[in-house]
Amino acid sequence: MQVAFSREDSAVRFVHDDDAGTRFVLEPGRRRRIDELLLQADNAALLCELLSRDADGAGAIFYVCGRADFAASVQRAIHALLAQQVGGDAPQHVRFAALRFRALVAETYKIWARVLYLVVEMENALRLDFTIQQRARGGNESAAARSAYKLRLVLESHQRFLSNCLRGLAGEPLHELWAIACGLGGQDRDIGWMRQALDAIVQGEAARAIDALMSTLEDAISDESGAEPDDRVAEALGAFEAADLLFLHELKLAVREGLWVFEAYQREVAPRGGALLLDLCRRLPGLYAAFFVRAAQALG
Repeated sequence: MQVAFSREDSAVRFVHDDDAGTRFVLEPGRRRRIDELLLQADNAALLCELLSRDADGAGAIFYVCGRADFAASVQRAIHALLAQQVGGDAPQHVRFAALRFRALVAETYKIWARVLYLVVEMENALRLDFTIQQRARGGNESAAARSAYKLRLVLESHQRFLSNCLRGLAGEPLHELWAIACGLGGQDRDIGWMRQALDAIVQGEAARAIDALMSTLEDAISDESGAEPDDRVAEALGAFEAADLLFLHELKLAVREGLWVFEAYQREVAPRGGALLLDLCRRLPGLYAAFFVRAAQALG
C-alpha cells in the first residue's frame, strides 16, 4: 500500500511488529498527490503489467474512488504512464485509453441525468401545485375566484419552491455538475466556485427582499378582519408563479444541453466537450440572478 497526503507534509511508513503485526506510522514527509505516485517509474511499470491483457499481463481492472475532478487527475496520470511504457501509438495504449475512460463517462452521465430528472420532477410538481388557482372549492365559488384559502396555498407553493427548488438545487446538485465539468474540461478551475457563486446570490440582498415580501404577503392573507385579500396580493403571487416556473424551465433546458454534450461526444467528451460543459455550468448562476431580477421587476 502507498499513501499520499496532498495537504500535509507527512508520510506513512509500514512497520512490522512480531507482537502487533504490521502497522503504519506517520512521520514527516513531503506532500504528494496520487497522480505523482502513479508516475513513479516502478509504479508505472507495475501498473502497465497489471493492466495489460497480453500474455505477460494480468488483465486487471483499475478502480478509482473519488469525485469526478479527482478521477480526472488520476486518468491523466494513467494516460501519461501508458504512453511512456507502451508508446502513444501502440494498440495496447488504445485499449487502455478506452478502458480507463469508459466507466468515468458512464458514471458522470448518470449523475448529470439524475440532476435533470430532479429538475423535471420539481417543475411538474410545482406546476401541479399552482393549478389550485384554477379549481373551484365547491358551492358558489367560481374557478377564477382568488379566495384567501387559494392564495395561501399558492404562497405555500412558492415558499416550497424557494426552499426546496431554488436553494435545494443550489447545494449539492449543481455543485456536482460543476465538479464533473471541472474534472472533464477544467482541472485548473476552483472546485468550490459554483457553491460560492450560488450562495452569494441566494443569500444576497435581492433574495432577502423576496423573503421579506413573503412575510408581508402572509400577513395580508391571514388578516383576521375577514376581508378578502387585496388584488395586489393575487398579482404578486401571480408574478411569483410565472418567475418560479420560468426559472425551472430554463434550468431544465440548460441541464438537458449538458446531456446532449455527453451524447454527442461520448468517450471524447473530455477533449471535445469539456469546455462546453464548463461554459454551460458558468451560465447557471446567471439563471439564479435573472430569477430575482424578474421577480423584483414584476412586483414593481
